[in-house]
Amino acid sequence: MKKIILSIALCLALAGGLSAQTLSTQMEAHIAMSTPELNLYFLDLGFLDLNLAHGSVGMMNNPGGLGLTGIMDVTVAGSLSKDVSMNTDIKLMDSTEVTGEIKIPTYLTLTDQGGLDYVGVAGKMGPFGVGIAYQRSFAVEVGLDQADIDISQKFNYAYDYTLTSDANGTLPGGLAVPVTLNVSAITNVRLKGSGEARISNQPIFVGAGTKYGPFNMGMGVKVTRIDAIANTSLKLSGSLDSLRGELDSTNTGGPSVTFNNVDVYAPFGDSIFYNKFSSDLQGTQYSLIIGGNMELPIVKLGMSIEMGMPYKLSGFYFNNSGLPEGQPVLDSISVNNLYFNNTDSTFTGDVKLNLGGVEYNRKTAADSGEIELPGVTSLKASLGLKLWGLRVGVNGGMDMMTGEWPMIGNAYASVGTSLSIKRTTLRLGLASRWQYLALEDDKLYSSAPMVILGAGVGIPFPKGELMLGSRINLANGILSTSNLEKMEDFKPWETIALNAGIRISI
Repeated sequence: MKKIILSIALCLALAGGLSAQTLSTQMEAHIAMSTPELNLYFLDLGFLDLNLAHGSVGMMNNPGGLGLTGIMDVTVAGSLSKDVSMNTDIKLMDSTEVTGEIKIPTYLTLTDQGGLDYVGVAGKMGPFGVGIAYQRSFAVEVGLDQADIDISQKFNYAYDYTLTSDANGTLPGGLAVPVTLNVSAITNVRLKGSGEARISNQPIFVGAGTKYGPFNMGMGVKVTRIDAIANTSLKLSGSLDSLRGELDSTNTGGPSVTFNNVDVYAPFGDSIFYNKFSSDLQGTQYSLIIGGNMELPIVKLGMSIEMGMPYKLSGFYFNNSGLPEGQPVLDSISVNNLYFNNTDSTFTGDVKLNLGGVEYNRKTAADSGEIELPGVTSLKASLGLKLWGLRVGVNGGMDMMTGEWPMIGNAYASVGTSLSIKRTTLRLGLASRWQYLALEDDKLYSSAPMVILGAGVGIPFPKGELMLGSRINLANGILSTSNLEKMEDFKPWETIALNAGIRISI
């Protein structure tokens, strides 16, 4: 899994040794997010609020809600997709002592993916309500749609050299004159890349619950399909158009040196950077969920625990990359026509630099089989208040660290309110979820939070309810953690998307 995350980062990081630049076109990339459980929250707060789970709604988080099932309860819900595009600069690397920063103009598309979010069916069997539910995959996808870019780039390197009598017989015996030579080159570089990486998990749930006085209690089993698929390729190649050398400095207080001509030769014309990564890992995790809530006249309390079993991801991965280390090797320097002026202690002459190739840090890794991942225990809790027709609920939860690595986890938070006016229910809420990868105690990699703001309305009809909702994807959370610069003003209202559902209860 870490390889997949790092491969995405490598698609946005090129080799060192680059300075000023001009580009002839732009890169096209996309970030797609699928957050069905957050979408559902605005159709019925019971999908995330443990206190409001009822019948076929919210059984995956609190199976105790199945205790409120009538004869039959069916919920079907879906959402529409929404794309937002913008022009931005992706910064590929920061400035260093010998390199400048690289920025690539990029046309970036953010997609809030919709689809059939949920299907749940619940029924009454004696004192118990039993149910089964399907939920669309929670997924994050990053891809390069088009990367075929010509870059005019400037390289700058510095080489230190010492003039001695051994190097040139015209120097007085024992005299050593240190000099620094700067080499610059204008190149034509082509960046080519394509591919995408996607991580997703899709759950199915079966459970039962019952009601006992003010308590709703239940338990169930969740089966989650996990996929980690990537196929990315990125290559930066180029050749030198012109080379230019100049004398930069000499020793302080010693003889001055002037080179009339500084000629540079370099057999350079190869890949500057390359990376190819492929993976196809799949697995299934089984979890036991126990949940319940307590209904008091004003205060509502809910809690659930999900105990995920250890699981394995099966498949393969392949990675091949090359990154240059340092600057081109200085093979040799030859000095000609060196002349020493005794009057002002000045040397003049010509110098020729012969540069060698670039050393690469090459890495290749491939494997197939199974990756074992530890079980995860997830805790969720809800606190709610009910004052006449107004409800307010605060919900949160996270997957607990077990000390076994690597570990993939999630954290959740939501707050919502609903108001019943006659028989119509108005809903407003804010929901978020983010993933993290823990490799060790001090190595935690977190994704940007998915934050959704939404509103909904429930319109009753005989034996059921029509649920309508709208949501805004506050993608600022993602953008703030990306290497984006000169980004157009992000307008959240442009991400408004619609969702709807229907519930039949008899």
